[in-house]
This record gives sequence, structure tokens and C-alpha cells, in this order.
Amino acid sequence: LENIGSRSLVLLDEIGAGTDPGEGSAIAQALLEYILEKESVAVVTTHYQRLKLFSHNADRVQNASVDFNPKTLQPSYGLTIGLPGRSNALTVASNLNIPKQIIGRARQLLNPEDQKVDSLLADIYEHREIAVKANKQQENIRQQLETQKSELQMRLDRIDEEKRNILLAGRKQVEKELESIRSEISKIRRQLKQSELHNQVLGDAEKKVGGLEMKPVLLPKDRKSYDDITSPNDIRLGDQVYIARLRTKGVIVKLQNGEAEIQIGRLRIKSLIDELQLKKNTGEDNSNTKNTTVNVSIESPGMELHLRGQRIEDGLEKLDDYLTKAVIAELPWVRIIHGKGTGQMREAVRQALKAHSEVKSFRTGEQGEGGDGVTVAVLE
Repeated sequence: LENIGSRSLVLLDEIGAGTDPGEGSAIAQALLEYILEKESVAVVTTHYQRLKLFSHNADRVQNASVDFNPKTLQPSYGLTIGLPGRSNALTVASNLNIPKQIIGRARQLLNPEDQKVDSLLADIYEHREIAVKANKQQENIRQQLETQKSELQMRLDRIDEEKRNILLAGRKQVEKELESIRSEISKIRRQLKQSELHNQVLGDAEKKVGGLEMKPVLLPKDRKSYDDITSPNDIRLGDQVYIARLRTKGVIVKLQNGEAEIQIGRLRIKSLIDELQLKKNTGEDNSNTKNTTVNVSIESPGMELHLRGQRIEDGLEKLDDYLTKAVIAELPWVRIIHGKGTGQMREAVRQALKAHSEVKSFRTGEQGEGGDGVTVAVLE
């Protein structure tokens, strides 16, 4: 004992048990106090109530007990930290069939304080057992809820997958129907070209057309020299055509997949063939029209384009038409008024300007021009 220190481990089993319990427990407590002063680590087993109380009140000392089943007289090998062990001597004696008279007398001879402590320990262990069972039930409920949550998540995932499959199937069905409609339209066009319509069909068509409201179209002075309806097979390279949406004319320089590339002065644009009107044949020799350019003029679309409040897709379509007209009208620069807002329209406009072949440069509007709500584009 004189050599123990902070790096020592002291093991004591049933300390002071071989002598008078009063003196033995006193010696045991004094020894524990000495070990604490030396800051050694000690593991001590005892049945003394004095040492249980000492451990409860002293710093750096903690009670612990090994669970014991008084019915089977076997330890359960469960270690409980923080609670002292109960004395089971009278319970074990009763299970060993010792006469009840003797056990009753023994209880009368016990120290009242020891009986009180033992009764308190019995209550503590009972409540502990209830708490352990309640905790176990809560753990079982938690696991059940986790299982249900996982099952619900799996069901939601399956529903999402079925929803995606339904949408995909619907999209495929729509695409199939559209393809069928396109095929039918192509078939009708071929039939219209190869044969004359029956009088009844013409009559029905005239009735349907008569019920439509015709919108007025502004035409140039020489509009009468262009056919109203253009078939893709009527268009040839070098033909002069009228572009209704631009209200101007140009020369076909390229044909591909139902689209035409048209030379308008120094500008080239693309358009669907269905949007073009073909110049009527006046008997003139057009053999050299493939190398012909048309000098045209168009009414100025104005120096500003207002896109505030527009959807991005609609705004970009208007911007493209506006730039085409501005280039044909030979405007040096234009102002695109898109507003500030979230900045999405501004970003879309500037991306379109960056990709446009006839835009030389662009910049943010100055303080007097509208600032971030305006983009000024310089044209080639």
C-alpha cells in the first residue's frame, strides 16, 4: 500500500469481511479513503452498507452492482452502474426452505436504517425495471415506424415510376398519332397534285372556307405579280419570292427539307417554303436568275423594340423578326427594351444577340438610356 500511486490498480474482494462487521467496515472505508488520496484506481467488492453509503457521498467513487435473480439463485450477469446491490440473504434463505419463523425474527433483528436503505433500493430497482421495459417498447415502436416509413417511401417511388411510365407512354402515343397525321397530309398533297378534286369535295371546301374570317394582309405595290399559294415542288433555286411576315421580296439561294434560304439585299434569311409566295411567270428569260440579287427597301421597324412583360419564347421570336427588318432597313443600331425584373429576359436577349450574324456588338444601356433594363446592339 505504501508504494501505490496514480498508475496503480488496486483490486479488493470482500474487504474487511473476516472480522467484526463494524470494525471491518470501518477499516474498509479508511482504506478506500487512503487509495483516493494516492489517486489510484481501485475495484472493490463488498456487502457493507457503510461502503455503499460512502460511495454514494464521496467524490470520484461510484456504486455498481451485478444483477441477481433471487428466484433462480443465479446471477444474470448484468452490470448496473450507479446503483448499489441489494442484500438478498433473507430471500435466498426463504428459497432454501428455512422456517419462516426464523426468517421473520431475522428481519426484526435487522438495523432499521439498513432495512430502510434496502427498501429504497427495492423501489429503485422496480422503477428501473419499469423504465427498461418502457424504453424497450418505445424502441420497438420506433423500429416499426421506421419500417412503415421505408415501405411508404418504396410505394411513393413505385407511384412516381408508374407516373413517369404513363407520361412516357402518352407522349409516345401522341408522337405516333402526329406521325400518322403528317403521313395523311403528305398523302392528300400528293393526291391533290396528281388529280382534280371532285365537284362535291370542292363544294364542301368552299363552304368551309366561306365560314372563315379572313384577316387583311398589307402587301407591297407589286404584290399582284406573286402567286398566293406556293407548293414546295414549285420553288426552284433563283426564283423570286415574297416573304409575307417581312413584307419584302428576295431570291431563293438554297432549298433543304422544306426550308428555303433567301437573299434579301446583303442579308440572308431562312423561311419555311409554305410562308413564301412565288413570282408569277411573265414569259421573261429567267435563266440567269440564280446569280441575281434583289435590291429591296423596307419600312424602318423603328429604333426600339419593347419586350417587357413578354414570355421569353415570344420575345426571342419578335427579336429575330425585328433584327431582320432592322438589317434590311440598314439601321446602324437598335435599342432592345427588356426591363430589369429577374434578369432572365435580359440574359436570353443578349445570348440571342451574341449568336446573331448581323450583330456587330452590344452593350448595356447608359444611365440616360435605361441602364440594365436596356441593351443597345450595333448592326453590321
